[in-house]
Amino acid sequence: MDVALVIAGTSFVGRHLCRQLAQRAIAHSATTRTPRPGLLGCDLTCPDEIHAVIQSVQPRWIFNCAGATAQSNPEEMHALHVTATESLLEAVALHAPDAVTVLFGSAAEYGPVQPELLPIRDDTPARPTSAYGRSKLAMTQTAERLAHAIGLRVHVVRPFNLLGRGLGKQFLAASLCERLLQAKKLGESGAFPVANGQATRDWVDVRDAVDAVLRLALDAPPTRGSVGKFNISTGVETSVLTLAEHLCRLAGAFNATDAGQADSRSGIDRSCGDASRLRTATGWKPSVQWQKSVVEMWASVVSGQ
Repeated sequence: MDVALVIAGTSFVGRHLCRQLAQRAIAHSATTRTPRPGLLGCDLTCPDEIHAVIQSVQPRWIFNCAGATAQSNPEEMHALHVTATESLLEAVALHAPDAVTVLFGSAAEYGPVQPELLPIRDDTPARPTSAYGRSKLAMTQTAERLAHAIGLRVHVVRPFNLLGRGLGKQFLAASLCERLLQAKKLGESGAFPVANGQATRDWVDVRDAVDAVLRLALDAPPTRGSVGKFNISTGVETSVLTLAEHLCRLAGAFNATDAGQADSRSGIDRSCGDASRLRTATGWKPSVQWQKSVVEMWASVVSGQ
């Protein structure tokens, strides 16, 4: 029986991926760093554990949803994005050489892009300026090197700014939700300042992102020895302030205001992706508008779910 393996199945993307696999009646196993009922224990920084899981599951598809965040230190980023990827692909080569492996890169790999080059194409030169973006690009380069050398089948997806229920508070949209909720609890109202409000992002619902990933793995698998690189993006540029204004309307009694420029971890003022390669390969197109994602996120935060 064909089985999918979701690494970091309790992560934000991992949970949504497992849900869609179940909806499609695809058998799957999921890992977590700390073993718990129904999940396999696997610490990606331990090569022996990676080998044991791949050998045990013998997956046809592998989705690596594990990763550091932009708040992690560079050593953690390198360990999870580069060293762990190398260990994972070596284990795949040894125990499941025909498997399709999907790795999650990031739009941060491109770094700041000149306005005339927007939307960002899949073949736009990657010039990351953040430690996070550099580590993700190093992951992509590691995958390319090993896939070519060993003959693996690998896709690297580069999601742009994800939205959805369960998004971690370290991400902008979720942090805005949390700030608004706390302000409401304190009985506050009025101006709601938002730093870098004029910065733009390409907001993608996580369900659309997972749909894209599954289409690539199941319907457009890579050929042996190659790495497919695909943007997951809507092609729509929306300012941070516009998203905050929508949240304020949902919260009531608040008015989002631009607090001006502030230091940013990404250093990116404008971001928008071109998903033409993904659309050509799979027919994918986004189906969830960012406004709906924000409504659902706010309802989830208010209800505590």
